[in-house]
Amino acid sequence: MDDANTREDVSLQEVAPPMTEEPTARPETEPGHPMSFSHTPESVTRRLLSVLMTSISDNIYFKDRECRFLLASKAMVERFQLKYPDEIIGKTDFDLFTEEHARQAYEDELEIMRTGKPILNMVEKETNTDGTVTWVSTTKMPLYDESGQIIGTFGVSRDVTAQKIAEDALAKHRQELENVVDERTGELRDTNKQLEQEILERRRAENALLEGERIATIRSMAGGAAMNFNSILGVISGYASSIAASFIPQTRVHDQAMQILESTDRASELTHRLLNMADASSGDTGTEPRPVSLGDVISESSAFLQGMLAEQNVELKVVKADRMPVVAGDRAQLVDVLMSLMINSVEAMPDGGAIRIDAAERVIRKPGERNPDAEGGTFVMLRVRDNGGGISPKVQEMIFEPFFTTKDNSSAFGLGLTYARSAVMGMGGWIDANSREGKGATFTLHLPKSLLAAGEIDVPAEIGPADQSILLVEDDEDELRAMQEVLDGVGYQVFAAASAEDALAVCSQRKGDIDLYVMDAIMDGGIVSIIKRIRRFNAHPTLILTSGFARDFVRNLLPTSTWGYLQRPFEAEQLTGAVSKALGRKRRK
Repeated sequence: MDDANTREDVSLQEVAPPMTEEPTARPETEPGHPMSFSHTPESVTRRLLSVLMTSISDNIYFKDRECRFLLASKAMVERFQLKYPDEIIGKTDFDLFTEEHARQAYEDELEIMRTGKPILNMVEKETNTDGTVTWVSTTKMPLYDESGQIIGTFGVSRDVTAQKIAEDALAKHRQELENVVDERTGELRDTNKQLEQEILERRRAENALLEGERIATIRSMAGGAAMNFNSILGVISGYASSIAASFIPQTRVHDQAMQILESTDRASELTHRLLNMADASSGDTGTEPRPVSLGDVISESSAFLQGMLAEQNVELKVVKADRMPVVAGDRAQLVDVLMSLMINSVEAMPDGGAIRIDAAERVIRKPGERNPDAEGGTFVMLRVRDNGGGISPKVQEMIFEPFFTTKDNSSAFGLGLTYARSAVMGMGGWIDANSREGKGATFTLHLPKSLLAAGEIDVPAEIGPADQSILLVEDDEDELRAMQEVLDGVGYQVFAAASAEDALAVCSQRKGDIDLYVMDAIMDGGIVSIIKRIRRFNAHPTLILTSGFARDFVRNLLPTSTWGYLQRPFEAEQLTGAVSKALGRKRRK
């Protein structure tokens, strides 16, 4: 046989010619001793190799040190559609495969010849020149000459494409099953979270109902008692004035009548605070917020208290009094609130001291729990500071509670801070208190900044009902139909939805272009979740919530959003009035 390491035209027949003669008889050996290949006649070895190379369906090949084919099996020759077996001699994988596979095979074979380590049962991807892809299980080994030198490689590749496709399909199916399991697990997790949220909301609702009933009772008591007191005080004051006018001043009877009048004045102040507390606590003072100059409020309040400040040796310092901002609120209530804070400061400094009042603007996007009804925007922080004895942490927890007081005299009603907080919240703001014992106290009023100057009236451009769109969301079909008929009759463009999904579908179609949303506060899915989804279409929706529960109950369900409220049952005029009021406020923003 010629040296296959140097020839490029060695044919399959020359390397392993077919069998044409009977195999030579095995030489005699010792009984039971196996015959080694070294004792096998060369002709038999050649014929066995020929049978192997022509019969087996695997790809068998031998390569030289340049990774050129020396010999290939019939199956491999047929695979590459070569006419004669010796056509593959001298070719390389670069002639039969794409660069991607040929380069990797070439590097693998160089590594085998360098280290002498074989590659066993490696599954590799073959990319063919016709664009097809096959997968094979390959074993490659170093090829040695008679002296033990590596002169090339040889290997066997078995096609496992069908098996690979089946494994990939199985893996894909397994992944799909895992995805389904993950999806269902996620759905169950979301459902569990929703149930937890519903349980939490139900608990909040129950607590809010109890709290709402308690507050409603206090308001009712305050309002009823105040009106009865006013009637009684009017009679007492009238008789006391008549008695005082009938006697000479500084006489015993005259002095007693004057004491009666002084007591009725204090009682009248109490009833005034009770009535204001009831109105302000409801969040509806009965008047629209007006532009109010804080400079005027401070001047009026300090004028009332000028004598008290001088008598107690308290200095009042107003920082930049001539440049105080304008807020949106009620002037009379603000004067009363500021007087209450200043009186508390004076009484906290029996040996004299100082009160400092200043103001600053601040943009607040989320008012948070300080006032759930407050909208984000630009607020004016009006701070009242004193250098008195301060407030203990325990007392700070109770200072805004009705009738709470630290005073021990009969004129202490304990309603000043309660009314102050209620009034400020009714204007869309809130109060923060900060104090340390021995370090004085600071009360900060957060009031919505007015876009107008003091005294101006905002007159929005006339917009007809037909130019304004309203989305009604109500799961009671009869009530939904009745509300729609009322608003249709006024001329509004009304869209009706009997469920949260219907409402979101309208929002999607309208691209969020809805002027007002009138919604039932108790909806399937939770009102908080529904409003969050609406905000995907309209970041700042104008809302009116309707409910048969009290406003405080609804406030506990939706503590961080801004909304109007309409108590059920309501008449058609109340519905149209609430809608008109909400749309009017929106135009003024």
